[in-house]
Formats: sequence, structure tokens, C-alpha cells
Amino acid sequence: MLEHFRNKQKSIIILLVFAAIIIVFVFWGVGPTGQKSTEDMAVAKVNGELISGKEYIATYKRHVDYYKQMFKENYTDEIAKSLKLKEKSLDILINKKLVLDDANDRGMKITDNELQDTIKNIDAFKKDGVFDLETYKRLLSANRLTPAEYEQSLQGDLLYNKIAETIIKDITVTDAEIADFYKKEARKYTYDYVTISTDSYVNDAAVTQDEAKDYLKKNASSYLEPLRLNAFYIKAEISQFDDKVKVTSADIKEYYDKNPKQFEMPEKVAAAHILLPIDPSAKDKARTKAQELIKKIKAGEEFAALAKKHSVDTSSALRGGDLGWFQRGDMVGPFEEAAFSLKKGEVSGIVETAFGLHIIKVYDKQEPQTAPLKEVEPQIKSIIAKEKAWKECSEAILATIKPFSEAKTVAELKKIAAQRGFSSAETGLITETDRKSPITADDTLRDTVFTLRPGEVSRPLQSNQTFYLVKAVERIDPSAQDFAKAGPGIIKLLKAQKAAEAAKKKAEEVLNTAVSKKELASIAKAERLKVEQSEPFSIQQPVMKKLRISASDKPKFFETTKEAPVYPYVIQVGTNFYVMKLNSTKEADMAEFEKIKESVKENLLAKKRNDAADAWIKGLRDKAKIEIFSDRL
Repeated sequence: MLEHFRNKQKSIIILLVFAAIIIVFVFWGVGPTGQKSTEDMAVAKVNGELISGKEYIATYKRHVDYYKQMFKENYTDEIAKSLKLKEKSLDILINKKLVLDDANDRGMKITDNELQDTIKNIDAFKKDGVFDLETYKRLLSANRLTPAEYEQSLQGDLLYNKIAETIIKDITVTDAEIADFYKKEARKYTYDYVTISTDSYVNDAAVTQDEAKDYLKKNASSYLEPLRLNAFYIKAEISQFDDKVKVTSADIKEYYDKNPKQFEMPEKVAAAHILLPIDPSAKDKARTKAQELIKKIKAGEEFAALAKKHSVDTSSALRGGDLGWFQRGDMVGPFEEAAFSLKKGEVSGIVETAFGLHIIKVYDKQEPQTAPLKEVEPQIKSIIAKEKAWKECSEAILATIKPFSEAKTVAELKKIAAQRGFSSAETGLITETDRKSPITADDTLRDTVFTLRPGEVSRPLQSNQTFYLVKAVERIDPSAQDFAKAGPGIIKLLKAQKAAEAAKKKAEEVLNTAVSKKELASIAKAERLKVEQSEPFSIQQPVMKKLRISASDKPKFFETTKEAPVYPYVIQVGTNFYVMKLNSTKEADMAEFEKIKESVKENLLAKKRNDAADAWIKGLRDKAKIEIFSDRL
């Protein structure tokens, strides 16, 4: 199973939604730490130490990937802005740096046993309730992490947790606090409200032609017909030239001699292992069994036979525990350290990792060396062949530029493409936002092609394994829409704006009168507005579904009283404006409280601990010297 730790997969980063490690992979931005950075590449400086742009980008990307998975097709750049993902990403890195520095100042460290126990007990790495190496391998590899990199990052997170625990360990809650907390959280509120709709004012909103024309004049850039381009292009696949190139022995030898570093082979070991499980309640028993197996091996019993019989790493056990060759960084830390310290033919003592107890036998070693030419010849031949095919293809495209430029008609262009065996097409009039044509689907092609004037030919453009040559046939530059086209939309927009202004003004008048009179019914009657009633809501359940209003970010909803019953602000949802007045409250059900008291206690304790942790981090930030390079975010 240990071979599953190898970092060979190059898949894209996937979202890890498992609760136990979400803080590690998404919000703490797991990745190699200790990255060196120069100030011109850094995004911030914390107490003189730099936070690199690479760290920031990795953390920001994990945030984006997480929310893209959450919102799916509804995710937009506006959501990223509203969630302040850039600022949050940088805050995470700054806070982590300050917290770990504080932990180091206190002399706190994470032991190997603490690290191993954590990995083994992370639910996301389990299958059917038991730690599973396949799952572990898949998640790390999908995030482009080796076990060594993951351990290093996880140590930092565990150190954060350890120091955080010291900050919050003495926090407690009393029965009175729990009861008061529940009463406040579960108290239900019902509000009367009136709706002032923008729609009611649209018909009365008058917009003159002069107003609409003036708006168009001031906002002309928003009412442009887009640039449209008709282009003819040819495309040549590099693979078309594979059969036209030859690679000689001399070519291979020359490449090998000129690129020695490319064929350097790192130190490697070939090893087998026996893996024994650890039962936390019977750890000594597992160690005793491991010692017995070591004695049998030293007495001459065959390692492979013992591995087949006793190892719980079922995939390697079938091969006598054989893991094959691996290099540094491929295996978890303690296993790697032990394996590379052994000589050929030696057997280790007991090596403990998060996966159990290992007995390792190194059956071969390879010192750093340069791969023999014969061994890498196929690889070099493939590289040279691809280079030559690329050169042949690019030269063929370059040779086409002159006749392509001289051609007067699309028919002539098609003939040129056919004579050279290139595929070709005419785009028809397209805009930069069209995505059906390969010309607009690729950013590099699009950005270049849309600068062409009629008759101009692009430079050779490469997209993946394809070369393009593009000639502009027709170009219609952006132009301002005339009033005949833009006017109706502008008039509709301005009427809606005026209607919203009128509705808001009326809502504010109703609100001010309601606050003054401390009631809503008579005011609504005078204004011919219908009084309706919200469903009950609370701090625990703050959403008024009918109104699409959440009180979670509007604490004033829970501060109104009989003496001051009107919510002090007009609330806008879409095209509606609401004025709201407290109707009634219903105290929390204390009989229900007794059933869920422990849950309430946990929530209150978590809140107090979070408040304490936030205050602690704020204190660290207040004392720190933090410089943020905002222009690099």
C-alpha cells in the first residue's frame, strides 16, 4: 500500500469537502512551507518576514475552488468580491504566521506520534471507518502533495491547534449562562410589515426624450455595438509532420551530451516491508509481535514469506512486501528516513508511522548517477522528434505567410491551404465574446486576431499542438448605438430608477411616521397599504422566507421593544421596500431546552472559545508590524 503515496499523479486540484480536513486543505492553504521570497515578489511582510505571492495565490485558488464547488454554475467573480476572498486569503496567511511565531516563542512543538495519530484519525482518509491508504494517496496526489509536504504543513496546523487549546482551555459556561443564551437565541419574533413596490410607481415615472438622450451621451461607452471581425484561418497540427522527420543516432548522442542534468538520477532504494496494524489499546502487543518477526528474520527466515503471512499491506504482501524503487519525498518521513539509512541487504528495527509498525528490508540501493544513454535513448528520440515536427510545422506556416498576404479573395486563401494540406475555415462576422470558433475560444488567438485590420495577416499563432495563421477579411469597428436603438432600453431603465427613488422616498416617509407614532396600522390605512405578517423567526432561525430577508446580519430586529417597536431602517429586497414593526415575541420553550441543554452548552462554549481565539489573534495583530502590498493582490 505504501506505493500509493508516490506523487506521480498530476491531476488538477479537487475540492476536499470532508469536515475533518477542510481547514487544512482549503483555509490554511496546505503546501510546502518555508518558501523563500524576495520583497518584489511578496504580498505582505509580517514582523520583517515575507509572505510570498506563491503562497498567497495557492491559498486564494483553494478558496476559489472551494466556493466554485459550493455554488457550482452560480459562482461568479462578483461572489468572490462579495466574499472578500483575496482579503481572507491574505488574512489566513498573516494569522498563521503570527500564531506559529507565538507557539515557537512559547517553546511548543508537535511530536512524531502526535502527527501520526492525527493523520490516522482524519475521517477523510478513512474507508469503512478505518484508515485507508488508497484514499490517503488519492487526496494528497489530487492536491499535488507528497506525504513529506503534507506532514510539514500539518505540523503547522497542529501547532496552531495546540496553542489555541492553551488559550481556550480554561473557558467554561455556567448553567445560568446556558439558560440565558438559549432564551435569547430561541426567542421568536413576528413582525407586521407593509410593502412599497417600485412597480406601483413605474407608470407615474415620466422620462423625457432629452433626459434619455442626455443619459446616452453620458454613458455612450455602455451602448456600443461590439467589434465584429470576419477572418479566414488555416491550421496545421504538429502531429501532421511526425512522419516527415527522422532522428539519427548522432542527434540522440548530441542531445544527451548537451543536456546532462536532464538525465541525472537521484538516490533511490528498492525495499520491501511488513506492515503491522496498531490497536491503541494494545500497542505493546503489536510491538512484541514486530520484535518476534525481526528475530525470525535475523534467524534466517525468509522476509518475503513472513510479509505474505503477516503484512496488512495486502497489495505489497502478495509480492513478499516488495515496494519497488522509490526516492526521497515519495514516502512518509519516518519510513523514508529508516529506508535510506539502511545498507543493501539490511533490515530495520521497528519503524512507526501513522499507518502502523513497519519492518523494512532494503534489497538494493542506487547512488545518484547519470542514466546511461542506452536507457534514455527512446525518451531522447521522442523529444527530438517532437522538436523537429514542431520546427517543420512552424516553417511550413512561415512559408505560407507571403502567399497568404498576397491572396485577394477567400477562394484564393482556400486554394493555398488545400495545396499545403492544411485545414481552413472562414469565421463569418464574430465578436470577442463568441466562443464557437477556435479563434475566439483561445485567449491568445483572440487577443491577437482582433487587432488585425482588413487584409492583415497574423504572425504564426500556436494553441496547444496546433499552429494558426489568420487573415482579417472584414472588420466592423465598435460604434455608438443611435438613439433609435438604445432609446427604448434607456427610457425603461430611467423609469425604473425614478420609480425606485419614489418608492424608497415613500417608504422612508412611512417609516418616519411609524417611528414617531410607534404604530403601523393607521399609517398603512391612510396610505392604502396592506399590513401583512412575517413568519416567526429567531436568532437560531433568522430567515423570513416569504420576504427573502435574513435577520442574521440585522441585529436591530432583536432589539425592538414595545416602547420602540419599529425596525429603524427601510429594507429593500429586489424592487420592494419594506417597513416593519414588531408584532409579538414568544419566549423560548424551556421544556424543549431541557432536552437539548447539552447541545446549547456546546454551542455557547464554542462561541465563547471562538470569541477568545479571535481576541487572541487580534492581540497578536495589534502588536505585530504588518505591511501589505495591496497592488499585488
